Amino acid sequence: MVLSITVYEAFIILALLYYSYKAIREKRLSLGNLGVPLIIFAIPTILSTALYTFKDIGRGLERGIFPLLYLFGDRFKVDFYRANQILVFLGILVIPVVFYEFYTKGEPAPIWGGPFEVGDLYLLFSLGSLSLYLHTKRKVYLIMFFIFLGMVFFSMRRSAYIATFICLLLALWMMRHKLSKKHIFFIFATFFLGLSLTTAVLVKKDDRFKAVYEGCKR
Repeated sequence: MVLSITVYEAFIILALLYYSYKAIREKRLSLGNLGVPLIIFAIPTILSTALYTFKDIGRGLERGIFPLLYLFGDRFKVDFYRANQILVFLGILVIPVVFYEFYTKGEPAPIWGGPFEVGDLYLLFSLGSLSLYLHTKRKVYLIMFFIFLGMVFFSMRRSAYIATFICLLLALWMMRHKLSKKHIFFIFATFFLGLSLTTAVLVKKDDRFKAVYEGCKR
């Protein structure tokens, strides 16, 4: 796990250094709409992590520096159809790992990280499969979307549920002309069904959910 994280971080850092060098050499860097906010976010994130919790500097780099790859987005030529296919393939590939980690250690986890990464990754995979379904109308991608959505709920993390709800709202709004009302209803019905089932489990397992539930009963 540690090796996979290190390789991942090294790859991102090398990419940042390479594209920074090219930008300086060519004297061309586009900040875009998010460049300044990302830089403002990166500076205190890295400084506070380095000063007060240096043991988490790897995570500080991920949260602060890595998003700055956005500044070099105009240098990447991405085939989004192929990229989404890769996401779906990776989502299928990692499922056995998640269940193996859950079976052996009691918590779902991908190749690195833990339940939070399961929620984050499978949210990304589910949006990729939904995009492919809208593009191709092949039902296999719709099936994968619901499987990946189920993996988000399997992470048992509130942050993943909130992020999924917001991302689905935004995605369905942007794709509203390609989706029928039946599709939209079915997607949200599935989301709230999954949310209800996992919340019922969390009320028994998580003291925070139990406290909220008891408070609502009064």
